[in-house]
Amino acid sequence: MIYLLYSSFNERFSTEKYNYYLNMLPADMAKRIGKYHRWQDAHAGLIGKLLLVEGLKKYGGGHQWLDDIKYSEYSRPYLDLVEFNISHSGNYVICVISNDKLRIGVDVEQIRPIEFSDFDRQFTNAEWQMIKSDPDPLRGFYKMWTKKEAIVKADGKGLSIPLSEIIIDNNTARVGDECWYLKPVDLDQHHIIHLACDQNVEQELTLERLSL
Repeated sequence: MIYLLYSSFNERFSTEKYNYYLNMLPADMAKRIGKYHRWQDAHAGLIGKLLLVEGLKKYGGGHQWLDDIKYSEYSRPYLDLVEFNISHSGNYVICVISNDKLRIGVDVEQIRPIEFSDFDRQFTNAEWQMIKSDPDPLRGFYKMWTKKEAIVKADGKGLSIPLSEIIIDNNTARVGDECWYLKPVDLDQHHIIHLACDQNVEQELTLERLSL
């Protein structure tokens, strides 16, 4: 089973509410969140951890497991007992979690105007053709972008993987000799979301909204 938990926020929490949630987290984690300059980033970071806690409860854990989070050499957070990944954009914060031996990643992007030429080197010619032949090229861009970003996050090597080396073919992709499988997730018309997994698993993806 793969769970995708999500929440959204449109305004700033009250000081009491913000501190209440922040105090649920380990001190070092709360300190890192407190270093954000923009309140939107701090709220997204906080909500991401609250979503993770809700996901951990499904596997017999909870807040106490946050103390067991480790970081890879590429600074990707991980736990030994579950696989998880967090993403946020616009007002949405998303956490994907599974207890299976899967490598998973998720990316959400709010659809905003962009200058295509700024991303010339991120896609192959074939991928650009797919983007520009989409009925809505801007949405086509974000479909392709979120697929690649989800793979980068699932792989865990970050920017050491050039996006141009991730070759997309509909809902599968290749990075060198590795194959990745992609799944779109629809929440609304203003965001594009893709989930990446290293196995072609026939599992139910369960979506759950957390209201805060």
